[in-house]
Formats: sequence, structure tokens, C-alpha cells
Amino acid sequence: MPRQSVNRGMTFTGCWTCKSRKIRCDERPVSCKNCERRGITCGGYDIRLQWVSDPFADISPSKGKGRRSIKLDEGPEGQYRMDEIDDFLYAIDNSETAVGTQKGPFSIFPVNDGSLSPANAQETLPYEDDYQSLSPLYETQNDMGDNERIGSISGDSLAVLLSDSDVSKDLIPLETDHPWPIAIRGHRPDPVIGLLETDGAQESALSPDFLSSSGDETSTTHHDSSSSSPALSLIRSASSSPNHFHISFALPPQLTTSLFGDADVDSLIHHYGVHMADLLQPISHVHNIYRELYLSTALEGSCTSTPSPNTSKSLAHMALYHSLLSASAYHMWYCNKNRADYQRIGAKNRQQAIHYLQSAVNASTPGADYKLFLVAILSLVTIGIMSGEGDDFAVHLTGATQLRNSRSRWRIMSSSTKQLNDVSAFLALLARTTAFDTSPPPWLGPSQLALQADEGIMQSNNCYEYIYGITPSIAASIQETCILAEILAQFDNQPPQAIPDDLRAACEASGDKLLSWTLESETIVSIPKNDELMLTIFNHHANAWHRAALIYYHRRIQRCDPIDLALDIRDVAKHMHTVEDIKAQSHSNIDGILAPITWPAFVASCEALGDDRKTWRRWWHRVEHYRIANIQKQWDVIQQIWDETDRIQQARSRSEDWIQLFRRLGCHVLPV
Repeated sequence: MPRQSVNRGMTFTGCWTCKSRKIRCDERPVSCKNCERRGITCGGYDIRLQWVSDPFADISPSKGKGRRSIKLDEGPEGQYRMDEIDDFLYAIDNSETAVGTQKGPFSIFPVNDGSLSPANAQETLPYEDDYQSLSPLYETQNDMGDNERIGSISGDSLAVLLSDSDVSKDLIPLETDHPWPIAIRGHRPDPVIGLLETDGAQESALSPDFLSSSGDETSTTHHDSSSSSPALSLIRSASSSPNHFHISFALPPQLTTSLFGDADVDSLIHHYGVHMADLLQPISHVHNIYRELYLSTALEGSCTSTPSPNTSKSLAHMALYHSLLSASAYHMWYCNKNRADYQRIGAKNRQQAIHYLQSAVNASTPGADYKLFLVAILSLVTIGIMSGEGDDFAVHLTGATQLRNSRSRWRIMSSSTKQLNDVSAFLALLARTTAFDTSPPPWLGPSQLALQADEGIMQSNNCYEYIYGITPSIAASIQETCILAEILAQFDNQPPQAIPDDLRAACEASGDKLLSWTLESETIVSIPKNDELMLTIFNHHANAWHRAALIYYHRRIQRCDPIDLALDIRDVAKHMHTVEDIKAQSHSNIDGILAPITWPAFVASCEALGDDRKTWRRWWHRVEHYRIANIQKQWDVIQQIWDETDRIQQARSRSEDWIQLFRRLGCHVLPV
């Protein structure tokens, strides 16, 4: 009896090597077991998109059965540089003729976009008539049902929080100028690629040349979403290295002039997905949280067929959406200070994000929408990083911590939820390093370290390697230093003999752990071994974190003199400068993105004296080109500390270390 054939379903997932060999892939992260077992290089899971040489050519149907190979790039054009793309678009926008104009791969032709006509209804904020009557921003329940207040804000403090921008409320109307993003039926954006379509003219306004221009234009150009301007599809594509991304431009076969029904929103979302997502992580990685979690969650909400403004989930989605718009607008304003309209857009969307989140919290407690609420809260921290305004990051991180603590007993959760928990914990730690708590708990013994430290988070997740350029063990050591320093502070006005011996032993053990650390003792698993460029950048980041952690330990625990820390200060500067040198000399187009996490530089700079200050002054000027306002804010604080230190030395007054000066000057900064 002949053997009966079995039809196998076709799959489009798996690594590129298994696809080419036409075998099933287990899809293990980084590299699959099939390739590892056979000792061959795994092709990875990156998206490989290239130029479409002729998007309007008729595709003849296949004459036979089976698979058909679609070759996307056989034309002579190759890929264009960003300045060439800008020249093409500028020429098209200023062309006297309309249909038929072609520059490079772009041309103008009639498009029927009636299916995406934006809604006409205007949306207003809930409770917009009375800001100060709003209830506290963060309030939730733990998993046992007990009420728990998160980062409670009084009416007065909330008013301050909402008015800390330089732009007055009179210039920022509370009602939105555009409708909630319209539903895109049949299309759900890929969370990794982040396919965004926007008007071609708007894209030229986002080019690096425009952002650094010094023109006198101060008003945003509004484009009619129904115009026949060419649409530009912005696609994240992979280069030769699996974790390096660059911008590839291709004309899609079906063009859409606007994804959100508003040209300003299109440009801001595009700017966030293409520029800011890569800017905010120091290591280029396929799992970029700002694109994979923040942006994809916001787009998911925008693609909901009938978003209801009365549900907590919809309100939280709207809070996240306005947070991304605000952060993007602030960054674009900082790239070109002549565009004051971007500052107004950023301030307005920031207010809207806060109020939508408060309304979402008031509507219900974060239960099934835990991850959405946590993303929305953390996105508010990003606004402060990009704007450099206010110190409300402490309030938001307190809210995120309380929300995270409501699930402190949970051990089984999705990888994305765990990653958000880890990001929240680390940001809270960085804020703690400059908070200098003056009301520490009493010392209860060595077991207190384990009770206070969130070691389960700090030592178990390797996402810190590519999100912050630090190993989990160094992060745990910094946290331990904070805990011990806060406890030691209560013995400041007592003789040294008053410090318990077991506390002394704990401080000594913490220092021994830092001194014995080497990068070779760590197992780096999140960065592929074949990605030599990112591994080199990570190695310098990790060593800078280690040296800065030693400086911080010696300052807060051992109270050393800055002169004794000079070698460590120079080592941190050497590694931080080397990272910038590598990016500037790289052929992978990563200069200007992958901004460094500044905590090591901030800690070392505050201790710097003499010629070491010149080295650090040069570094802070180097990183200004990332156009992140929080970097400038940290540099301003450092200069205040230097000036005050010099003034004290010239007056021969009682010396103060930088922490005492930081506290006396009333500084508040999140060093990221």
C-alpha cells in the first residue's frame, strides 16, 4: 500500500539559515539550536528589507506551483545618503510641476486616500475645567485588594507639576488639535520594524540638516492629509550585523499620505520611532524597548477599532500616546531652538499625558492592564529626560515602584513585563543615588540588605547590558552602596565607635566585592559574540560603570578625599571618551545615536579637580550633539558644584564634598 503523503503547513518564521535550508527552526533567541548543533553560523531573525527598484511594475503571475522568490533590489540605485534623500524631497516639494516630477527614487503621482480620511470630531480632556481639583495621580490596589496610594500628589503640588514648563497655559489649550488616531483597519504595525508612513514634505522637516538649521521659521507647516504629496515609508532594516539598524527608504505599492490623520503627529511619531528609540539606548540591539514596548503599545492603542474614552485601558493608551508625542516634540525643539512651536507642542502633550493617566487611574485600579500602566508611567520619565524641565521624575518613579510592589510576590510573568519591572527598578536606583535620603531606617543587621535590596531583579536580568551598558552585578553593588550609605548617615554626628561592628563588616564586604570585580568574570549573553562593535562599546561602558561605582562607594561609605580618587576619575573619562571615539570612527552610521548613560560621567565629574576637569569639560561638550536636554541639565549642575567648590577653597572655609554641595544647592537630577 503506497505511503500516504502528509501536507505540512508552510511557516515564515525561523532564522534565515533554517529558512534557506527549508527545515523547522526552534527560534531560540540570538541563535537557534539547529545551527549550534551543526556548528554553522545562525542567520538570526532580523528583518531584511531593501530598496524596491520598480514598485509600480506589474508582477507577472507564477506559472508553476511552489514558492516564488521576490528579489527586492536589482536596480543600480542602491541606497541613498540622508542628505541626498533631503535634496530629492526638497526638489519635489518646490517643483512647479505636479504629476510626473521625479527625483531619484521619488516621484509625484495622484493618490486616492479617501479610505483614511481623519475623523472630524474634536476630543476634549476629562476634567479640563479644573486642574487643581484633580485627585492624586497614582492610586491603585495591591493583589490582596488593599488600597495603596502611589506617589500621592496634592492638588497644589499637581498644579506645580503641570506648570513647571516655561510655556503658560494660555498658550497651551487643553483641547487637542487633532483627533485620537484613527483606526487603520487590516493593518497592525510590526512592533520591531515600526513601519510608519508620513508625508514626504514632513519628512524633510525631520532631516538632520533641518534640525540643525538656524532659519527664522517659527511655525509648523501644516499639510493637508488629502494632498497628493508623495508618501514616504520609513522602514527599519538590518545591516550586515544583526543588531545594527539604519534607515532605509522605499516607496510602498499602496501609498498613504497620513497614518494618524495629522501631519504634526505623523512627524513626531516617526521621529520617535526612527531617531529617539535608537538614541535612548547606548547599545544597538534587536530588542529596543523604546520601539518594541513603548512605541508598539502606543500604536496598538491607536489601531483599536473603537477606542472608548471612558475605559481605563483607553485612557492609559492615550496617556502613553501623548507622552511619546511630548518627548519627541521636546527633542525636536532641542535640535532646533528656533522652532518654539515644538516646545509648545511638547508642553501641551505633557499636560495631556498626565491628565489622561490620572483619569485612567481614577477609572479603575491597574489589574489586567498592569503592563500598559507601567509603560505609561515610565514614558513620563522620558519626557523629563528629553525636556530637562522639572524634577517630577521622582514622583513618577515612586508611582512605578508602588505599582511594581503590588505584584512583588509574582514570579511567573511574561518577558516584556519582567523587562519593564527591571527598567523601573533601575531607574528608581539611579534616582536614589542622587536623592541622599536623610531619614534612613535603623540598622537591623546584615539581613537588612537582602530585605531592602531587590536582588531578584538586579541580579537576574541581562537586559541591563544593552539598555544601560551595565552588568547586573555592578547594578546590585551600587544599590547596596546606597542602602549602606543611608544607614551610615544616622551615625554622622556620633563617634566612630558607635557604628555597629556588623555594619562595618557589611561595608567592608561591599567594597571587597567591587574591588575584586572584573569584566572577564561576567557572562555576557544578551549581546551576540559576533557583534564585535557593540561588544567593544559595551566593554567600555561596563568598565566605566565599575570605576564610577568605586568612586561612589569611596565617597559615600569611606568618605575619601577627591585627590585619592583621581586615578578612578581618569579611568572613567578614558572609557567614556573611547566610546565616543569608536562611534565617530565607525562605518556603521552610529555616530549621533546610541547616547551614553551619563551616570558614570556625572559621578566622576563631580569629584574632578584641576586638569581632570578639562577632560570632563571636553566630554560634556562632545555629547551635546545628542540634543538631550537632561545632558545639559547635568552639565549645568556639575559646573555649579565646581564653582562652589572653588569658592570654598579660595575662602578657605570648611570644605564640603560634592554630595553636601548638591544637597545645599537644592539640585535634582536623574543622571541618565
